[in-house]
Amino acid sequence: MWGVCLRFYVIQVLGQVYGANALKLLVTRTLGLEATAVFGFALALVDMLRNYLPAHLLAGWIRPLLVARYVATRSVDQLSRLAGLVLKVNLLGVLAFAMFFGVAGNAAGGWLSGGRFATMGPLLTALMLLVGLQTAHLLLTMVTLTVERANANLLATVLACVGLPLAAALGTAWGLVGVALGLALAELVWVGTVWIGLRRSAVHLALDWPGMLRLALPALPALGAAVFIQQGLQAAPMLAAGVGVLLFLLGQWPVRPLLDDERDVIAKFVPRRWILW
Repeated sequence: MWGVCLRFYVIQVLGQVYGANALKLLVTRTLGLEATAVFGFALALVDMLRNYLPAHLLAGWIRPLLVARYVATRSVDQLSRLAGLVLKVNLLGVLAFAMFFGVAGNAAGGWLSGGRFATMGPLLTALMLLVGLQTAHLLLTMVTLTVERANANLLATVLACVGLPLAAALGTAWGLVGVALGLALAELVWVGTVWIGLRRSAVHLALDWPGMLRLALPALPALGAAVFIQQGLQAAPMLAAGVGVLLFLLGQWPVRPLLDDERDVIAKFVPRRWILW
C-alpha cells in the first residue's frame, strides 16, 4: 500500500512540471504579461467548463464505483465499459464546446472579457480539444489506481515533462496556441505511455472505438452549417455557433453512439425514454 501511494504522490509532484501554473510562468517569461493575462483568462474559462463535464464533476463518485466493480468481479471488462461510457459523454461536451469556440470564440471571448480579449477563438478551441485528452488522462488514472499499476503512471509522467520545453518552442513559433499544443502533446505522450504500460501488464481496455467515431461524425456537417450561417447568411457568430451545436447534438440521434449496456447503466439514473442516443 505504501509503495503504491508513494509512487502516486511522486506522480502528482512531477505533474506540476508541465501543469497550468508552470505554463503561466513560462508564458510570462517568453510572451509577456499581456499574453499571460489572455492565457490565464482562457484557462479559467476552460477549467470552469471542464469541471462541469461528467468525468470531472462526478470523479468522486466514479472512482469508488470503478474500485467496487473491480474488487467484486476482478474483471477489466467492467472497467472498460464504465470508463468508455464516461469518455463518450465527456467527448460529447468537449466537441460541442470546441465547435462553439471554433465558430464564435472571438465573439464569446470579447463578450465575456468586456471587450479586452477579442481574439481568443483559436486558443479557446485548442484548450477545449486539450480537455478531451485530459479526460482520457483522468480516466486512465482511475483505472491504474484501481488495478494498482503505479509504474505506468510514473513513467508516463516523467516522459510527459517534455511538454514544458515543447510549449516553450511552439509558443515562440505560434504564440499562445503553440503553448496549448505543447501541453496537448504532453498529454498525448502521457496517455499513450499509460495505455502501452497497461497492455504490457495484461490489462486490456476494450473501448468502443466505432461508437466514439459515430459520436464525432455529426461534428463536421454541423460545423459546416454553422460557418455557412455565419458567413453566408451574415448571422451573429454566437447565434451561428449555437445552431451548429444544436445540429451536432441532434445528429447523435441517427448515429446512436451508445451501446445497449451503456444505455442500461444510464437507465439506472434517468428514464430510458429520455435516452435518445
